Amino acid sequence: MKGVLITILVLSATFFAAKVKSQGSEEVWGGPNMTLNINAGEYSILAETLYIGSGTHYINGTLNIYSKYVVIDPNTTITGTGSIMIYNPSEAGNNASRTYIDGNLGVKSIDVNIILNNASGIELFNKDFPSELVSAGFVNNPTSTTYIGKDLSLAVDGADVWLDADIRGDLQLSVNASISNFSASRMIITNNSIISHLIKEGYSAGFTFPIGISDGDYTPVTINNASASTLYASVKNYGDHSNPVINEPGFGMNRLWHIYSNQNISADLTLYHNQATSSTTGADYIDALAYISQFDGSNWSNVATSDYTGSYGIHRNNSINIKTDPSTTAWFTKSSQPYILPLVLSGFKILSNNCDILLNWTTADEVNFSHFEVEFSNNGNVFTTIGKVDGGKYQYHFNTAQITKDGYYRLKMIDLNGKFTYSNALYTNSICPDININVYPNPTAGLLTISHLNQGSHIALLNSSGQTLMRLISKNTAAETINIGNLPAGIYNLVIRNGKKISTVKVFKQ
Repeated sequence: MKGVLITILVLSATFFAAKVKSQGSEEVWGGPNMTLNINAGEYSILAETLYIGSGTHYINGTLNIYSKYVVIDPNTTITGTGSIMIYNPSEAGNNASRTYIDGNLGVKSIDVNIILNNASGIELFNKDFPSELVSAGFVNNPTSTTYIGKDLSLAVDGADVWLDADIRGDLQLSVNASISNFSASRMIITNNSIISHLIKEGYSAGFTFPIGISDGDYTPVTINNASASTLYASVKNYGDHSNPVINEPGFGMNRLWHIYSNQNISADLTLYHNQATSSTTGADYIDALAYISQFDGSNWSNVATSDYTGSYGIHRNNSINIKTDPSTTAWFTKSSQPYILPLVLSGFKILSNNCDILLNWTTADEVNFSHFEVEFSNNGNVFTTIGKVDGGKYQYHFNTAQITKDGYYRLKMIDLNGKFTYSNALYTNSICPDININVYPNPTAGLLTISHLNQGSHIALLNSSGQTLMRLISKNTAAETINIGNLPAGIYNLVIRNGKKISTVKVFKQ
């Protein structure tokens, strides 16, 4: 650069400069207190490098930029009702390239709509003003962060924004700014780094951060129902990150989302991944069982219920705390690792004595634990709760009468937060003798009589899945009549306990 070119333009007509400017060509706007005005129509920049100095620049028409490099002074104001159209340099006859932008952490946002038509995308890239411009008052800043004030439209496939992976180069959106037309082929690319983030200021409603580590590897974040705050989001491979450690990566995926805020907030968080990402999931990862796991500075959260929404790769949790510390509590991932209760079940046994069942179990390390529910199944598939035992004892006993000749018993272990897991199911085969019970008519369309009962006999009707549909205790010594007319046609099991004797009769409902 042989001299410093400071321009003041007032443009109203459509203007397109001569079709090719040589490699290394430069165009300079403004400087301290200088302005550029585009009142209407279009103005096109074809120079390889566009330097924009301080001052207030008004764009009320359309500014077409075909430059490879755009460097913006941090004290620049760009405002107006018009728009900036960014094209690939090849469309002006120069070599094809991304558009490299150094926003220099602007004090004020670029307050016009930006339409990205470059199918090679934009890359935030630190590039200094030359010394002649610095001497004239242009300011360099060791960051390429670019500050957007209105809508950024990713208008064509490939119109990605590549965040700076060498120094901090955030894409920062003001309170009123937005990103439109994003998809897996039009996204914000983190370059597999958390040096830079997509930032949304003054957030107070739903917003989607369309981020991913590379083109097509789409892992966006949507945050809803949070109080007004500034949010930061990025994503990278877990395999390229040493801390925090994921203890069971086989149940997870090779992605870490880095999300934090300028204040602690409670939010509805949705994490997405697509088929490109699914190739990096662990061997034991099951999408339908996966949940969003957050690092608390020491451990990853481990929950009992899935955050799966019913659509592949989409998981939502409506009670996530997004915090301010980017070094510890900002990490999120997905995992289908089974929930680990704050309890160790150290022993579980079953004893059968004629028709009586005794369950014994012991525990260790009960922390924030609530209670047990004892469950029974006649087929090992469908279980029914038959009792509750409070926690805090470490040694437990539960007595019950055998419901059928054989069956399965298990424990549902529930913590103070309502999260739960199950023990293994234990099988027992009772040696209770049958009793001489008469059930008629069988088949039946409705009424069913059960004779030869003792007073106090227990009667239960179960469906083929083992679910208990009806229970009663006999008040008569001769017979009881029940009505099953409202049940669908099929085969049911009638279980009768007379004292210590148990009988099971198949009932055919017409």
